Amino acid sequence: CGYKKYEKQPLRARIMLTAAFLSFAALLMQLVPVISLSTDEDVIMATAWSTFDVESTLTNISSGAVRTGVKWDGFVSPNGVVLETNEDTFFIDWDDVEYCNDGYFDNCDECRDAAEGTFTVAILSFVTAIPQFTTDLQRSHLDGDVN
Repeated sequence: CGYKKYEKQPLRARIMLTAAFLSFAALLMQLVPVISLSTDEDVIMATAWSTFDVESTLTNISSGAVRTGVKWDGFVSPNGVVLETNEDTFFIDWDDVEYCNDGYFDNCDECRDAAEGTFTVAILSFVTAIPQFTTDLQRSHLDGDVN
């Protein structure tokens, strides 16, 4: 690809445009984890980094009624977790001590640590994919390939 001979230009263009297409596809795929950094319930459910099922006991604070065997679907993101039943959906921030550190869920700290550890990776992978894409486009032209 780095040859300056004119007859190699059609080959260079095909190779580097294919690389640019693949870089663009990778950029789109890397956008999903960045979008999932949201705290919006619907966004987290659509782009969850992990999911789980849990069975819990809930107490209604106003009436004192206890519901056992409540099944939740959980959707994990770096900012927290969304819990959903047939009747309710709500977001729990990882720092919310009412739920995470009060015995409702056993693995809250482990889940938070695993999700938060990938926060920076999601952003950096997206940011570094942009120059890769532009470099592939630039190298598809004879004058742009300064290698």
